[in-house]
Amino acid sequence: MEDLSPDAPRPSAAPAADTVVISNEELLNLRSEHRRTLYLLRQTQEAYGHFVPKGFLHILGTEDILDVRLGHEIEKKITIMFSDIRNFTTLSEAMTSHQTFEFINGYLALMEPAVQTHGGIIDKFIGDAVMAFFPERAAHALEAAFAMRDALSHLNGQRRNAGQEPIAMGIGLNTGLTTLGVIGHMGRMEATIIGDAVNVASRLESLTKQYHVGILISEDTLACLDGAGKHLIRFIDRVVVKGRLRPISVYEVFDGDERATAEAKLSTLDIFEKAVAYYHLGEADLALPLFHLCREKTDLDPVADIYLKRCLTCIETGVLEGPHEFHNRLEWCSAYETGIADVDRQHHGLLDNINKLSAAIQGNDTAATEEVFAFLGAYSVEHFSTEEEYMRRYDYPFLQEHIQEHEAFIRGFTTAKRKILSHPEDKLLALFHINLFLYDWLISHSTRIDKHFANHVLKALAQTTG
Repeated sequence: MEDLSPDAPRPSAAPAADTVVISNEELLNLRSEHRRTLYLLRQTQEAYGHFVPKGFLHILGTEDILDVRLGHEIEKKITIMFSDIRNFTTLSEAMTSHQTFEFINGYLALMEPAVQTHGGIIDKFIGDAVMAFFPERAAHALEAAFAMRDALSHLNGQRRNAGQEPIAMGIGLNTGLTTLGVIGHMGRMEATIIGDAVNVASRLESLTKQYHVGILISEDTLACLDGAGKHLIRFIDRVVVKGRLRPISVYEVFDGDERATAEAKLSTLDIFEKAVAYYHLGEADLALPLFHLCREKTDLDPVADIYLKRCLTCIETGVLEGPHEFHNRLEWCSAYETGIADVDRQHHGLLDNINKLSAAIQGNDTAATEEVFAFLGAYSVEHFSTEEEYMRRYDYPFLQEHIQEHEAFIRGFTTAKRKILSHPEDKLLALFHINLFLYDWLISHSTRIDKHFANHVLKALAQTTG
């Protein structure tokens, strides 16, 4: 008879029919294979990270490459950088293909840390060129540009020791609203940045070759440099960038130059700025002796040589190279309208009063000049309050970025006022500063940046009334 007492030993239960029994050795093998799979997955993700940076994924709102999909995009205000080696085609002609690859990889190994250390994300390498962007501050991009030039200086020291020619690099920076996302097709996708702001940055880099300078920035990047006053920056030219109807102002940042070059440009800065102002106002005969004076003081400024030739051509032929915007009174037109009546009325008022300021300066009316300055200071604050109220009311996603633009406007206004009042005897220089301020800070802002926010507001209003 079966013993049913509590202390009686129980027979081992037979495994269920669908239970798999594995040995300890098999279990160890499974665990080892699992660890290996996880290791390979991490390695794969790290490998993908070399092609799609983690910072890019973070901006897109994901941390996993597997979540990236075609058409995934986001609009963001960033600073874009393009850099390129000068005359690389000629340089590479003396190398084998293997040597060219070695050279490019060695060069890029120096440039990549300079970008990443300052918060930049490399979008792509285009041969020897670097395309990168900085999602936080324009100052980060400029700091990275300086670091890249320092790294190049170190590389050139090695090249000189090896009996090789030093190489030069040009860098262009532009700031603006840009679309970051995934483009292509299911068979080939790419995470990248696209938009007008990218095209301008690329164009600026190309212009460094034309002007023989190291770093060029746009008016938009200058506006976003909260610490612009600590840098050596000078106006270079007004240029029409391919794809844009209106010219943009181009500025050189030269405190990243070699010490002797930077000191030479700084020593003639006041003369150079006055000469450029005269030229752009159509007074080439007055600009010419000033550019000659720049050349007498230093031979380290090729931009002065360029303007010297322009002046001579203008005097001989009557043809002034570049846009002739600063010659006539700027009138209000439909192109400046945003579609929001309050904003357009205030823009129109700002424009009219800046024209009044020009007339007061031309008439040597000091009292009227100071009166208009006082009015403009108060009126611009009122105008910005109106715009910012619209943005808050209709949840404009780039409110903070727009406020930064307004702060830049006030800084620009203060700088222009100081320069004008400090040279009351030089009407031409004062008129140039007014015109430059007008186009850089008012026209550019109202025709592009304000229209972006206005389109958002008008769309929200249409949805509400619809």
